[in-house]
Amino acid sequence: MVSLIKKLLDKDLLIIIAMWLLIMIGVALRAHKGDTFPISNNDDGLIYTWAGTGQYNNLTNFASLTIFDEGNEYLLWRSQYKNFIPHQEFGMKITRPWFDHPPLGVLLIGTIPHFLGYDNIEQIPHMVIRFSAILASVFTMWFTFELAKKLFNQKVAFLSLIFLATIPYFVFAQRQAYLENYLNPVFLGSLLLLLKYLEKKKTKYFIGSLILALLMGWMKIVGFAIPFMLAVWLMKKKDFKHAFIMIGTNIASIIGYGIYGFTINKDAFLQLISNQGERGAFMSSFFKAMTKIEIYQLFDSGWYVLGLVMAIVIMLGLTSHKKKTEGEEIYSWFFLAWLIVLFILSGKFNNSPWYRYPLIPFMSISIGYFVNTVLKTKDMFRAGVLFLLGLTGMDLIGLEVNSTLVRLATVGFFGVLVLDYIFKHDLTKKLSGVMIKLFVASLILLNVLVVLKYYSASYCNENLHCLTPTKVILKD
Repeated sequence: MVSLIKKLLDKDLLIIIAMWLLIMIGVALRAHKGDTFPISNNDDGLIYTWAGTGQYNNLTNFASLTIFDEGNEYLLWRSQYKNFIPHQEFGMKITRPWFDHPPLGVLLIGTIPHFLGYDNIEQIPHMVIRFSAILASVFTMWFTFELAKKLFNQKVAFLSLIFLATIPYFVFAQRQAYLENYLNPVFLGSLLLLLKYLEKKKTKYFIGSLILALLMGWMKIVGFAIPFMLAVWLMKKKDFKHAFIMIGTNIASIIGYGIYGFTINKDAFLQLISNQGERGAFMSSFFKAMTKIEIYQLFDSGWYVLGLVMAIVIMLGLTSHKKKTEGEEIYSWFFLAWLIVLFILSGKFNNSPWYRYPLIPFMSISIGYFVNTVLKTKDMFRAGVLFLLGLTGMDLIGLEVNSTLVRLATVGFFGVLVLDYIFKHDLTKKLSGVMIKLFVASLILLNVLVVLKYYSASYCNENLHCLTPTKVILKD
């Protein structure tokens, strides 16, 4: 009995239990009304599912909906309903063979629906489609915690996990069965294994990192950039041998993907490559990502802004350190690398919100880092930024508070911080410390409330009809 109690009180075990409790909270929030927002029964997850289940019937020559219908001689079916409002339209543009994306990612998305008996191009319950995305988010949250702990410290790791699990934008984004949400855990796993290899110098960790990195290109084209990111860091650490192995095998993988496409249908594959290449690249794409926050509609999230801004602050080395730490260097390179890749592959008009989902782990870590600094320093300026950006969830759910009370609370909050800023007395330090801790806790609870209330408060209500197709069945 005594030994059992000692085991239960073991610090490492308590940390593991706390981590998994937070992850389970994140899963519960992602599953809550997960089949209705964002979008009910009508998003790209359905397209990917059809492509994935189709592979179980015909591994190479499968069909699904394509966005490249103009001049597509392989189009089998075309019909359109309300082709002007994205969340209300439902277009059927079925093509075979389907090359919109590489096969592995959609195969993962289609696996659970396949084993539940959904093998046709038909309407599929959205929770069936999104179940694998929610499962993938478990690994994203876990690996984000591990990465934050490795790059910074345990407190930052826990705060990063708390905010990744609860910030509404992150919750809503990660419940979608979009390819980026499957890339995230694979990328994080590959990066963690690479850092483990550089620490331990054991080849098995490099091999694991390499395998995961190579898989990503077969999930989405952007994934072919990941091995190059990892190779740059290997070169930075003067490990040129393994960097060239990473680059060489990735080039071979890219050639393999080309052979895959040419073998199935050369003309259709080349047409798809041509269509992808015609997408514009716009110099304002990063500006749009910074200023236009959306999930099929505008979504005013101060946390999104804080996450991106703090990520840039860390990248620029504008933290309190005179010189970047090793963790900050790693963070900076991979965040910048993702920004470059997204800039190349997206633009002002085709910069869909989900293109930015690979930035979410970085944004959650930067928020965790920032909030940890606020709690540690009790700095008025940092706490002020948190106050100004952390409360936007109230407007998202229409939570109205008397304006006089809001102004008085704001004056009281900053009044205590200003007194501490001026006098630096033990009493003002304690007051500001307690107030900031209570404020951070209230922000976390507000995030949870927004996730629970947002759909019913402002989406698919009497002012906004959400289309739910009731009968879409196509089969050979």
